[in-house]
Amino acid sequence: MVALVLGVEIAAQPHHYFSRWRPGVYLNAKLAASLLVAVALVMSASLLRVSWPIVVLRHLPCAALLISAWQLRALAPHGATWVAIVALPLAGLGLTANLRASRIWFVGVLILGAVMRLWLFQSHPLTNTGGDMVPLLAMASERLLSGQAPYAVYSMPWQLPLTYLPGSFLPCVPFLAVGLDLRWSFVAAHLIAAFVLVWPSWRQRAVLFDQPEIALWLLYFVAPATARFDALSNSAFAWTALLVMVVTFVRWPKASGWAVGAACVTTPLALPVAAVLLAYQARLVSGRLLAAQLAKASLVVALALAPWLMWDHQSFWFGVFTWFNDLQGFAAQKWEAGRTWARFVGFSGLFWSLDCAHWLRVLQALGVAGLSGLAWTWAPRGPYVVAPFAMAALAWFLMWNPVVWPYLPHGILPMLALCLGKNENGSSKVKQHIGAPNP
Repeated sequence: MVALVLGVEIAAQPHHYFSRWRPGVYLNAKLAASLLVAVALVMSASLLRVSWPIVVLRHLPCAALLISAWQLRALAPHGATWVAIVALPLAGLGLTANLRASRIWFVGVLILGAVMRLWLFQSHPLTNTGGDMVPLLAMASERLLSGQAPYAVYSMPWQLPLTYLPGSFLPCVPFLAVGLDLRWSFVAAHLIAAFVLVWPSWRQRAVLFDQPEIALWLLYFVAPATARFDALSNSAFAWTALLVMVVTFVRWPKASGWAVGAACVTTPLALPVAAVLLAYQARLVSGRLLAAQLAKASLVVALALAPWLMWDHQSFWFGVFTWFNDLQGFAAQKWEAGRTWARFVGFSGLFWSLDCAHWLRVLQALGVAGLSGLAWTWAPRGPYVVAPFAMAALAWFLMWNPVVWPYLPHGILPMLALCLGKNENGSSKVKQHIGAPNP
């Protein structure tokens, strides 16, 4: 598990750890294969209910804070020193089993993670983030606030349409409307994920140190790569939507259809995860109840997408569905211009270099179908049993995606955190909330 965490972190920003990093298609393919092997091992360990070293896990967030402070020392040297000073006593709290100490530890790590993002946002203004994702969100939000259709082609100065689903750009609008940096909406998304994950334990007055999924999620939140990506991209929306979807399925199964729909209108990466979740649910409930969940998800998708399709269906379809999925369009141009997909971890660069990128979609579908079949026919029962399958489906989908970006592997970490959840007495809870199992 530790190897997978380190592998994901290094894969997300290798140049921060190895100054002479020179990626190539074969090296990135090997790294992708290694990540998938690590995912398979963690998946097997989770299904076998291996006991995780919680005493070690509870110290990982503070260790990540120290690494982040070291990497951010050039931006705010005095602030980085204070982060390191505060992180040490927080790590000391992890030596106790006290309820109040665990809550101080949880809130303290969240605050320090937000402070790090404050420095990063100040050092990367909206007009110069080093990429086009945040400026595109700002331009689309301003266009919507002026009463114009946000799904349009923008000049960056290169031509770029709004490629995000409504759930990945609408949360930015109120922050921009009140004069705040829209990237604080990314922090808000993380806080929603934290609330959904920790609330049951907090309400039951459980010691948070004893919840390995909370410790690993905090590690993800304060990891250097996560903080940097929050300054450059809106990936927080996608990872939060996926986490909330899985947690809702586990803890509030009757609302799982609504969560699936909300995730699907936030990120297309919800599709492989939703496929596994619904396949697992299919073996627990009757066809009528499963159809009800699908109807809820479809209703959310229809209500969320209908306004934009009616406003300007051509621009919406072009930006959201055609731009990245047409492998003869933008993806091919980007590859021909600078072999872009060869620079990031995944099999994409290898297949593009062999002129067989069209097979990537086929392999994506086959892998997700196989994992869905396993979840339907073989997975044991338990509230968090489906989490390893969800993590594996997401990892497989990402590693074989034709278009890859450096932040994509980092989305595995929130799913990995859910794999550490407890599975005891799960089947009775699932049956109680969803319905009787199929014969």
